[in-house]
Amino acid sequence: MRLAPLLLVLAGCRSCALHPPAAIVCDGELDEPAWRRAERTGPFLDDAGARAAPYSDARFVVAGDALYVALYAADEDIRSSDAFTVEIGDRRLRFGPTDRGPDVGVDLDGTVDDPRDDDEEWVVEARIPLAGLPRGAVPVRVARCDRLRDGRERCGSARVVLRLP
Repeated sequence: MRLAPLLLVLAGCRSCALHPPAAIVCDGELDEPAWRRAERTGPFLDDAGARAAPYSDARFVVAGDALYVALYAADEDIRSSDAFTVEIGDRRLRFGPTDRGPDVGVDLDGTVDDPRDDDEEWVVEARIPLAGLPRGAVPVRVARCDRLRDGRERCGSARVVLRLP
């Protein structure tokens, strides 16, 4: 049992030795301590380089044999066609507000496909096995387009470089 903290230090995770990362449950809640230390994109930007509206951002945590992704979307009218695209190296993934599964959870503050009410936001929390991803410094692009009630579409994206073991 005492050997585990030493192995974590030798592996380059000095803070993990004293405080091993808690497991992340993919439920869309982002209440695990690991999300406070996550790599973040910051607010998405539109094609002109201004802050995109509605607001979106992404977070990333490498833990164990997986990359965990958290995607936040402010949204006044959540639709089943809404989606984030995540490009990790040459791999492209899509996550929407109705996705559910053992490695994907969504938290909704609103109702899907009901334009009569005012929604607030939705959050995707997903686990992606490292086995299918490139290693080293990997470029990541995250994008989201949202169709507003008046029919206009607004898009934003962000880029980050992750170090994947």
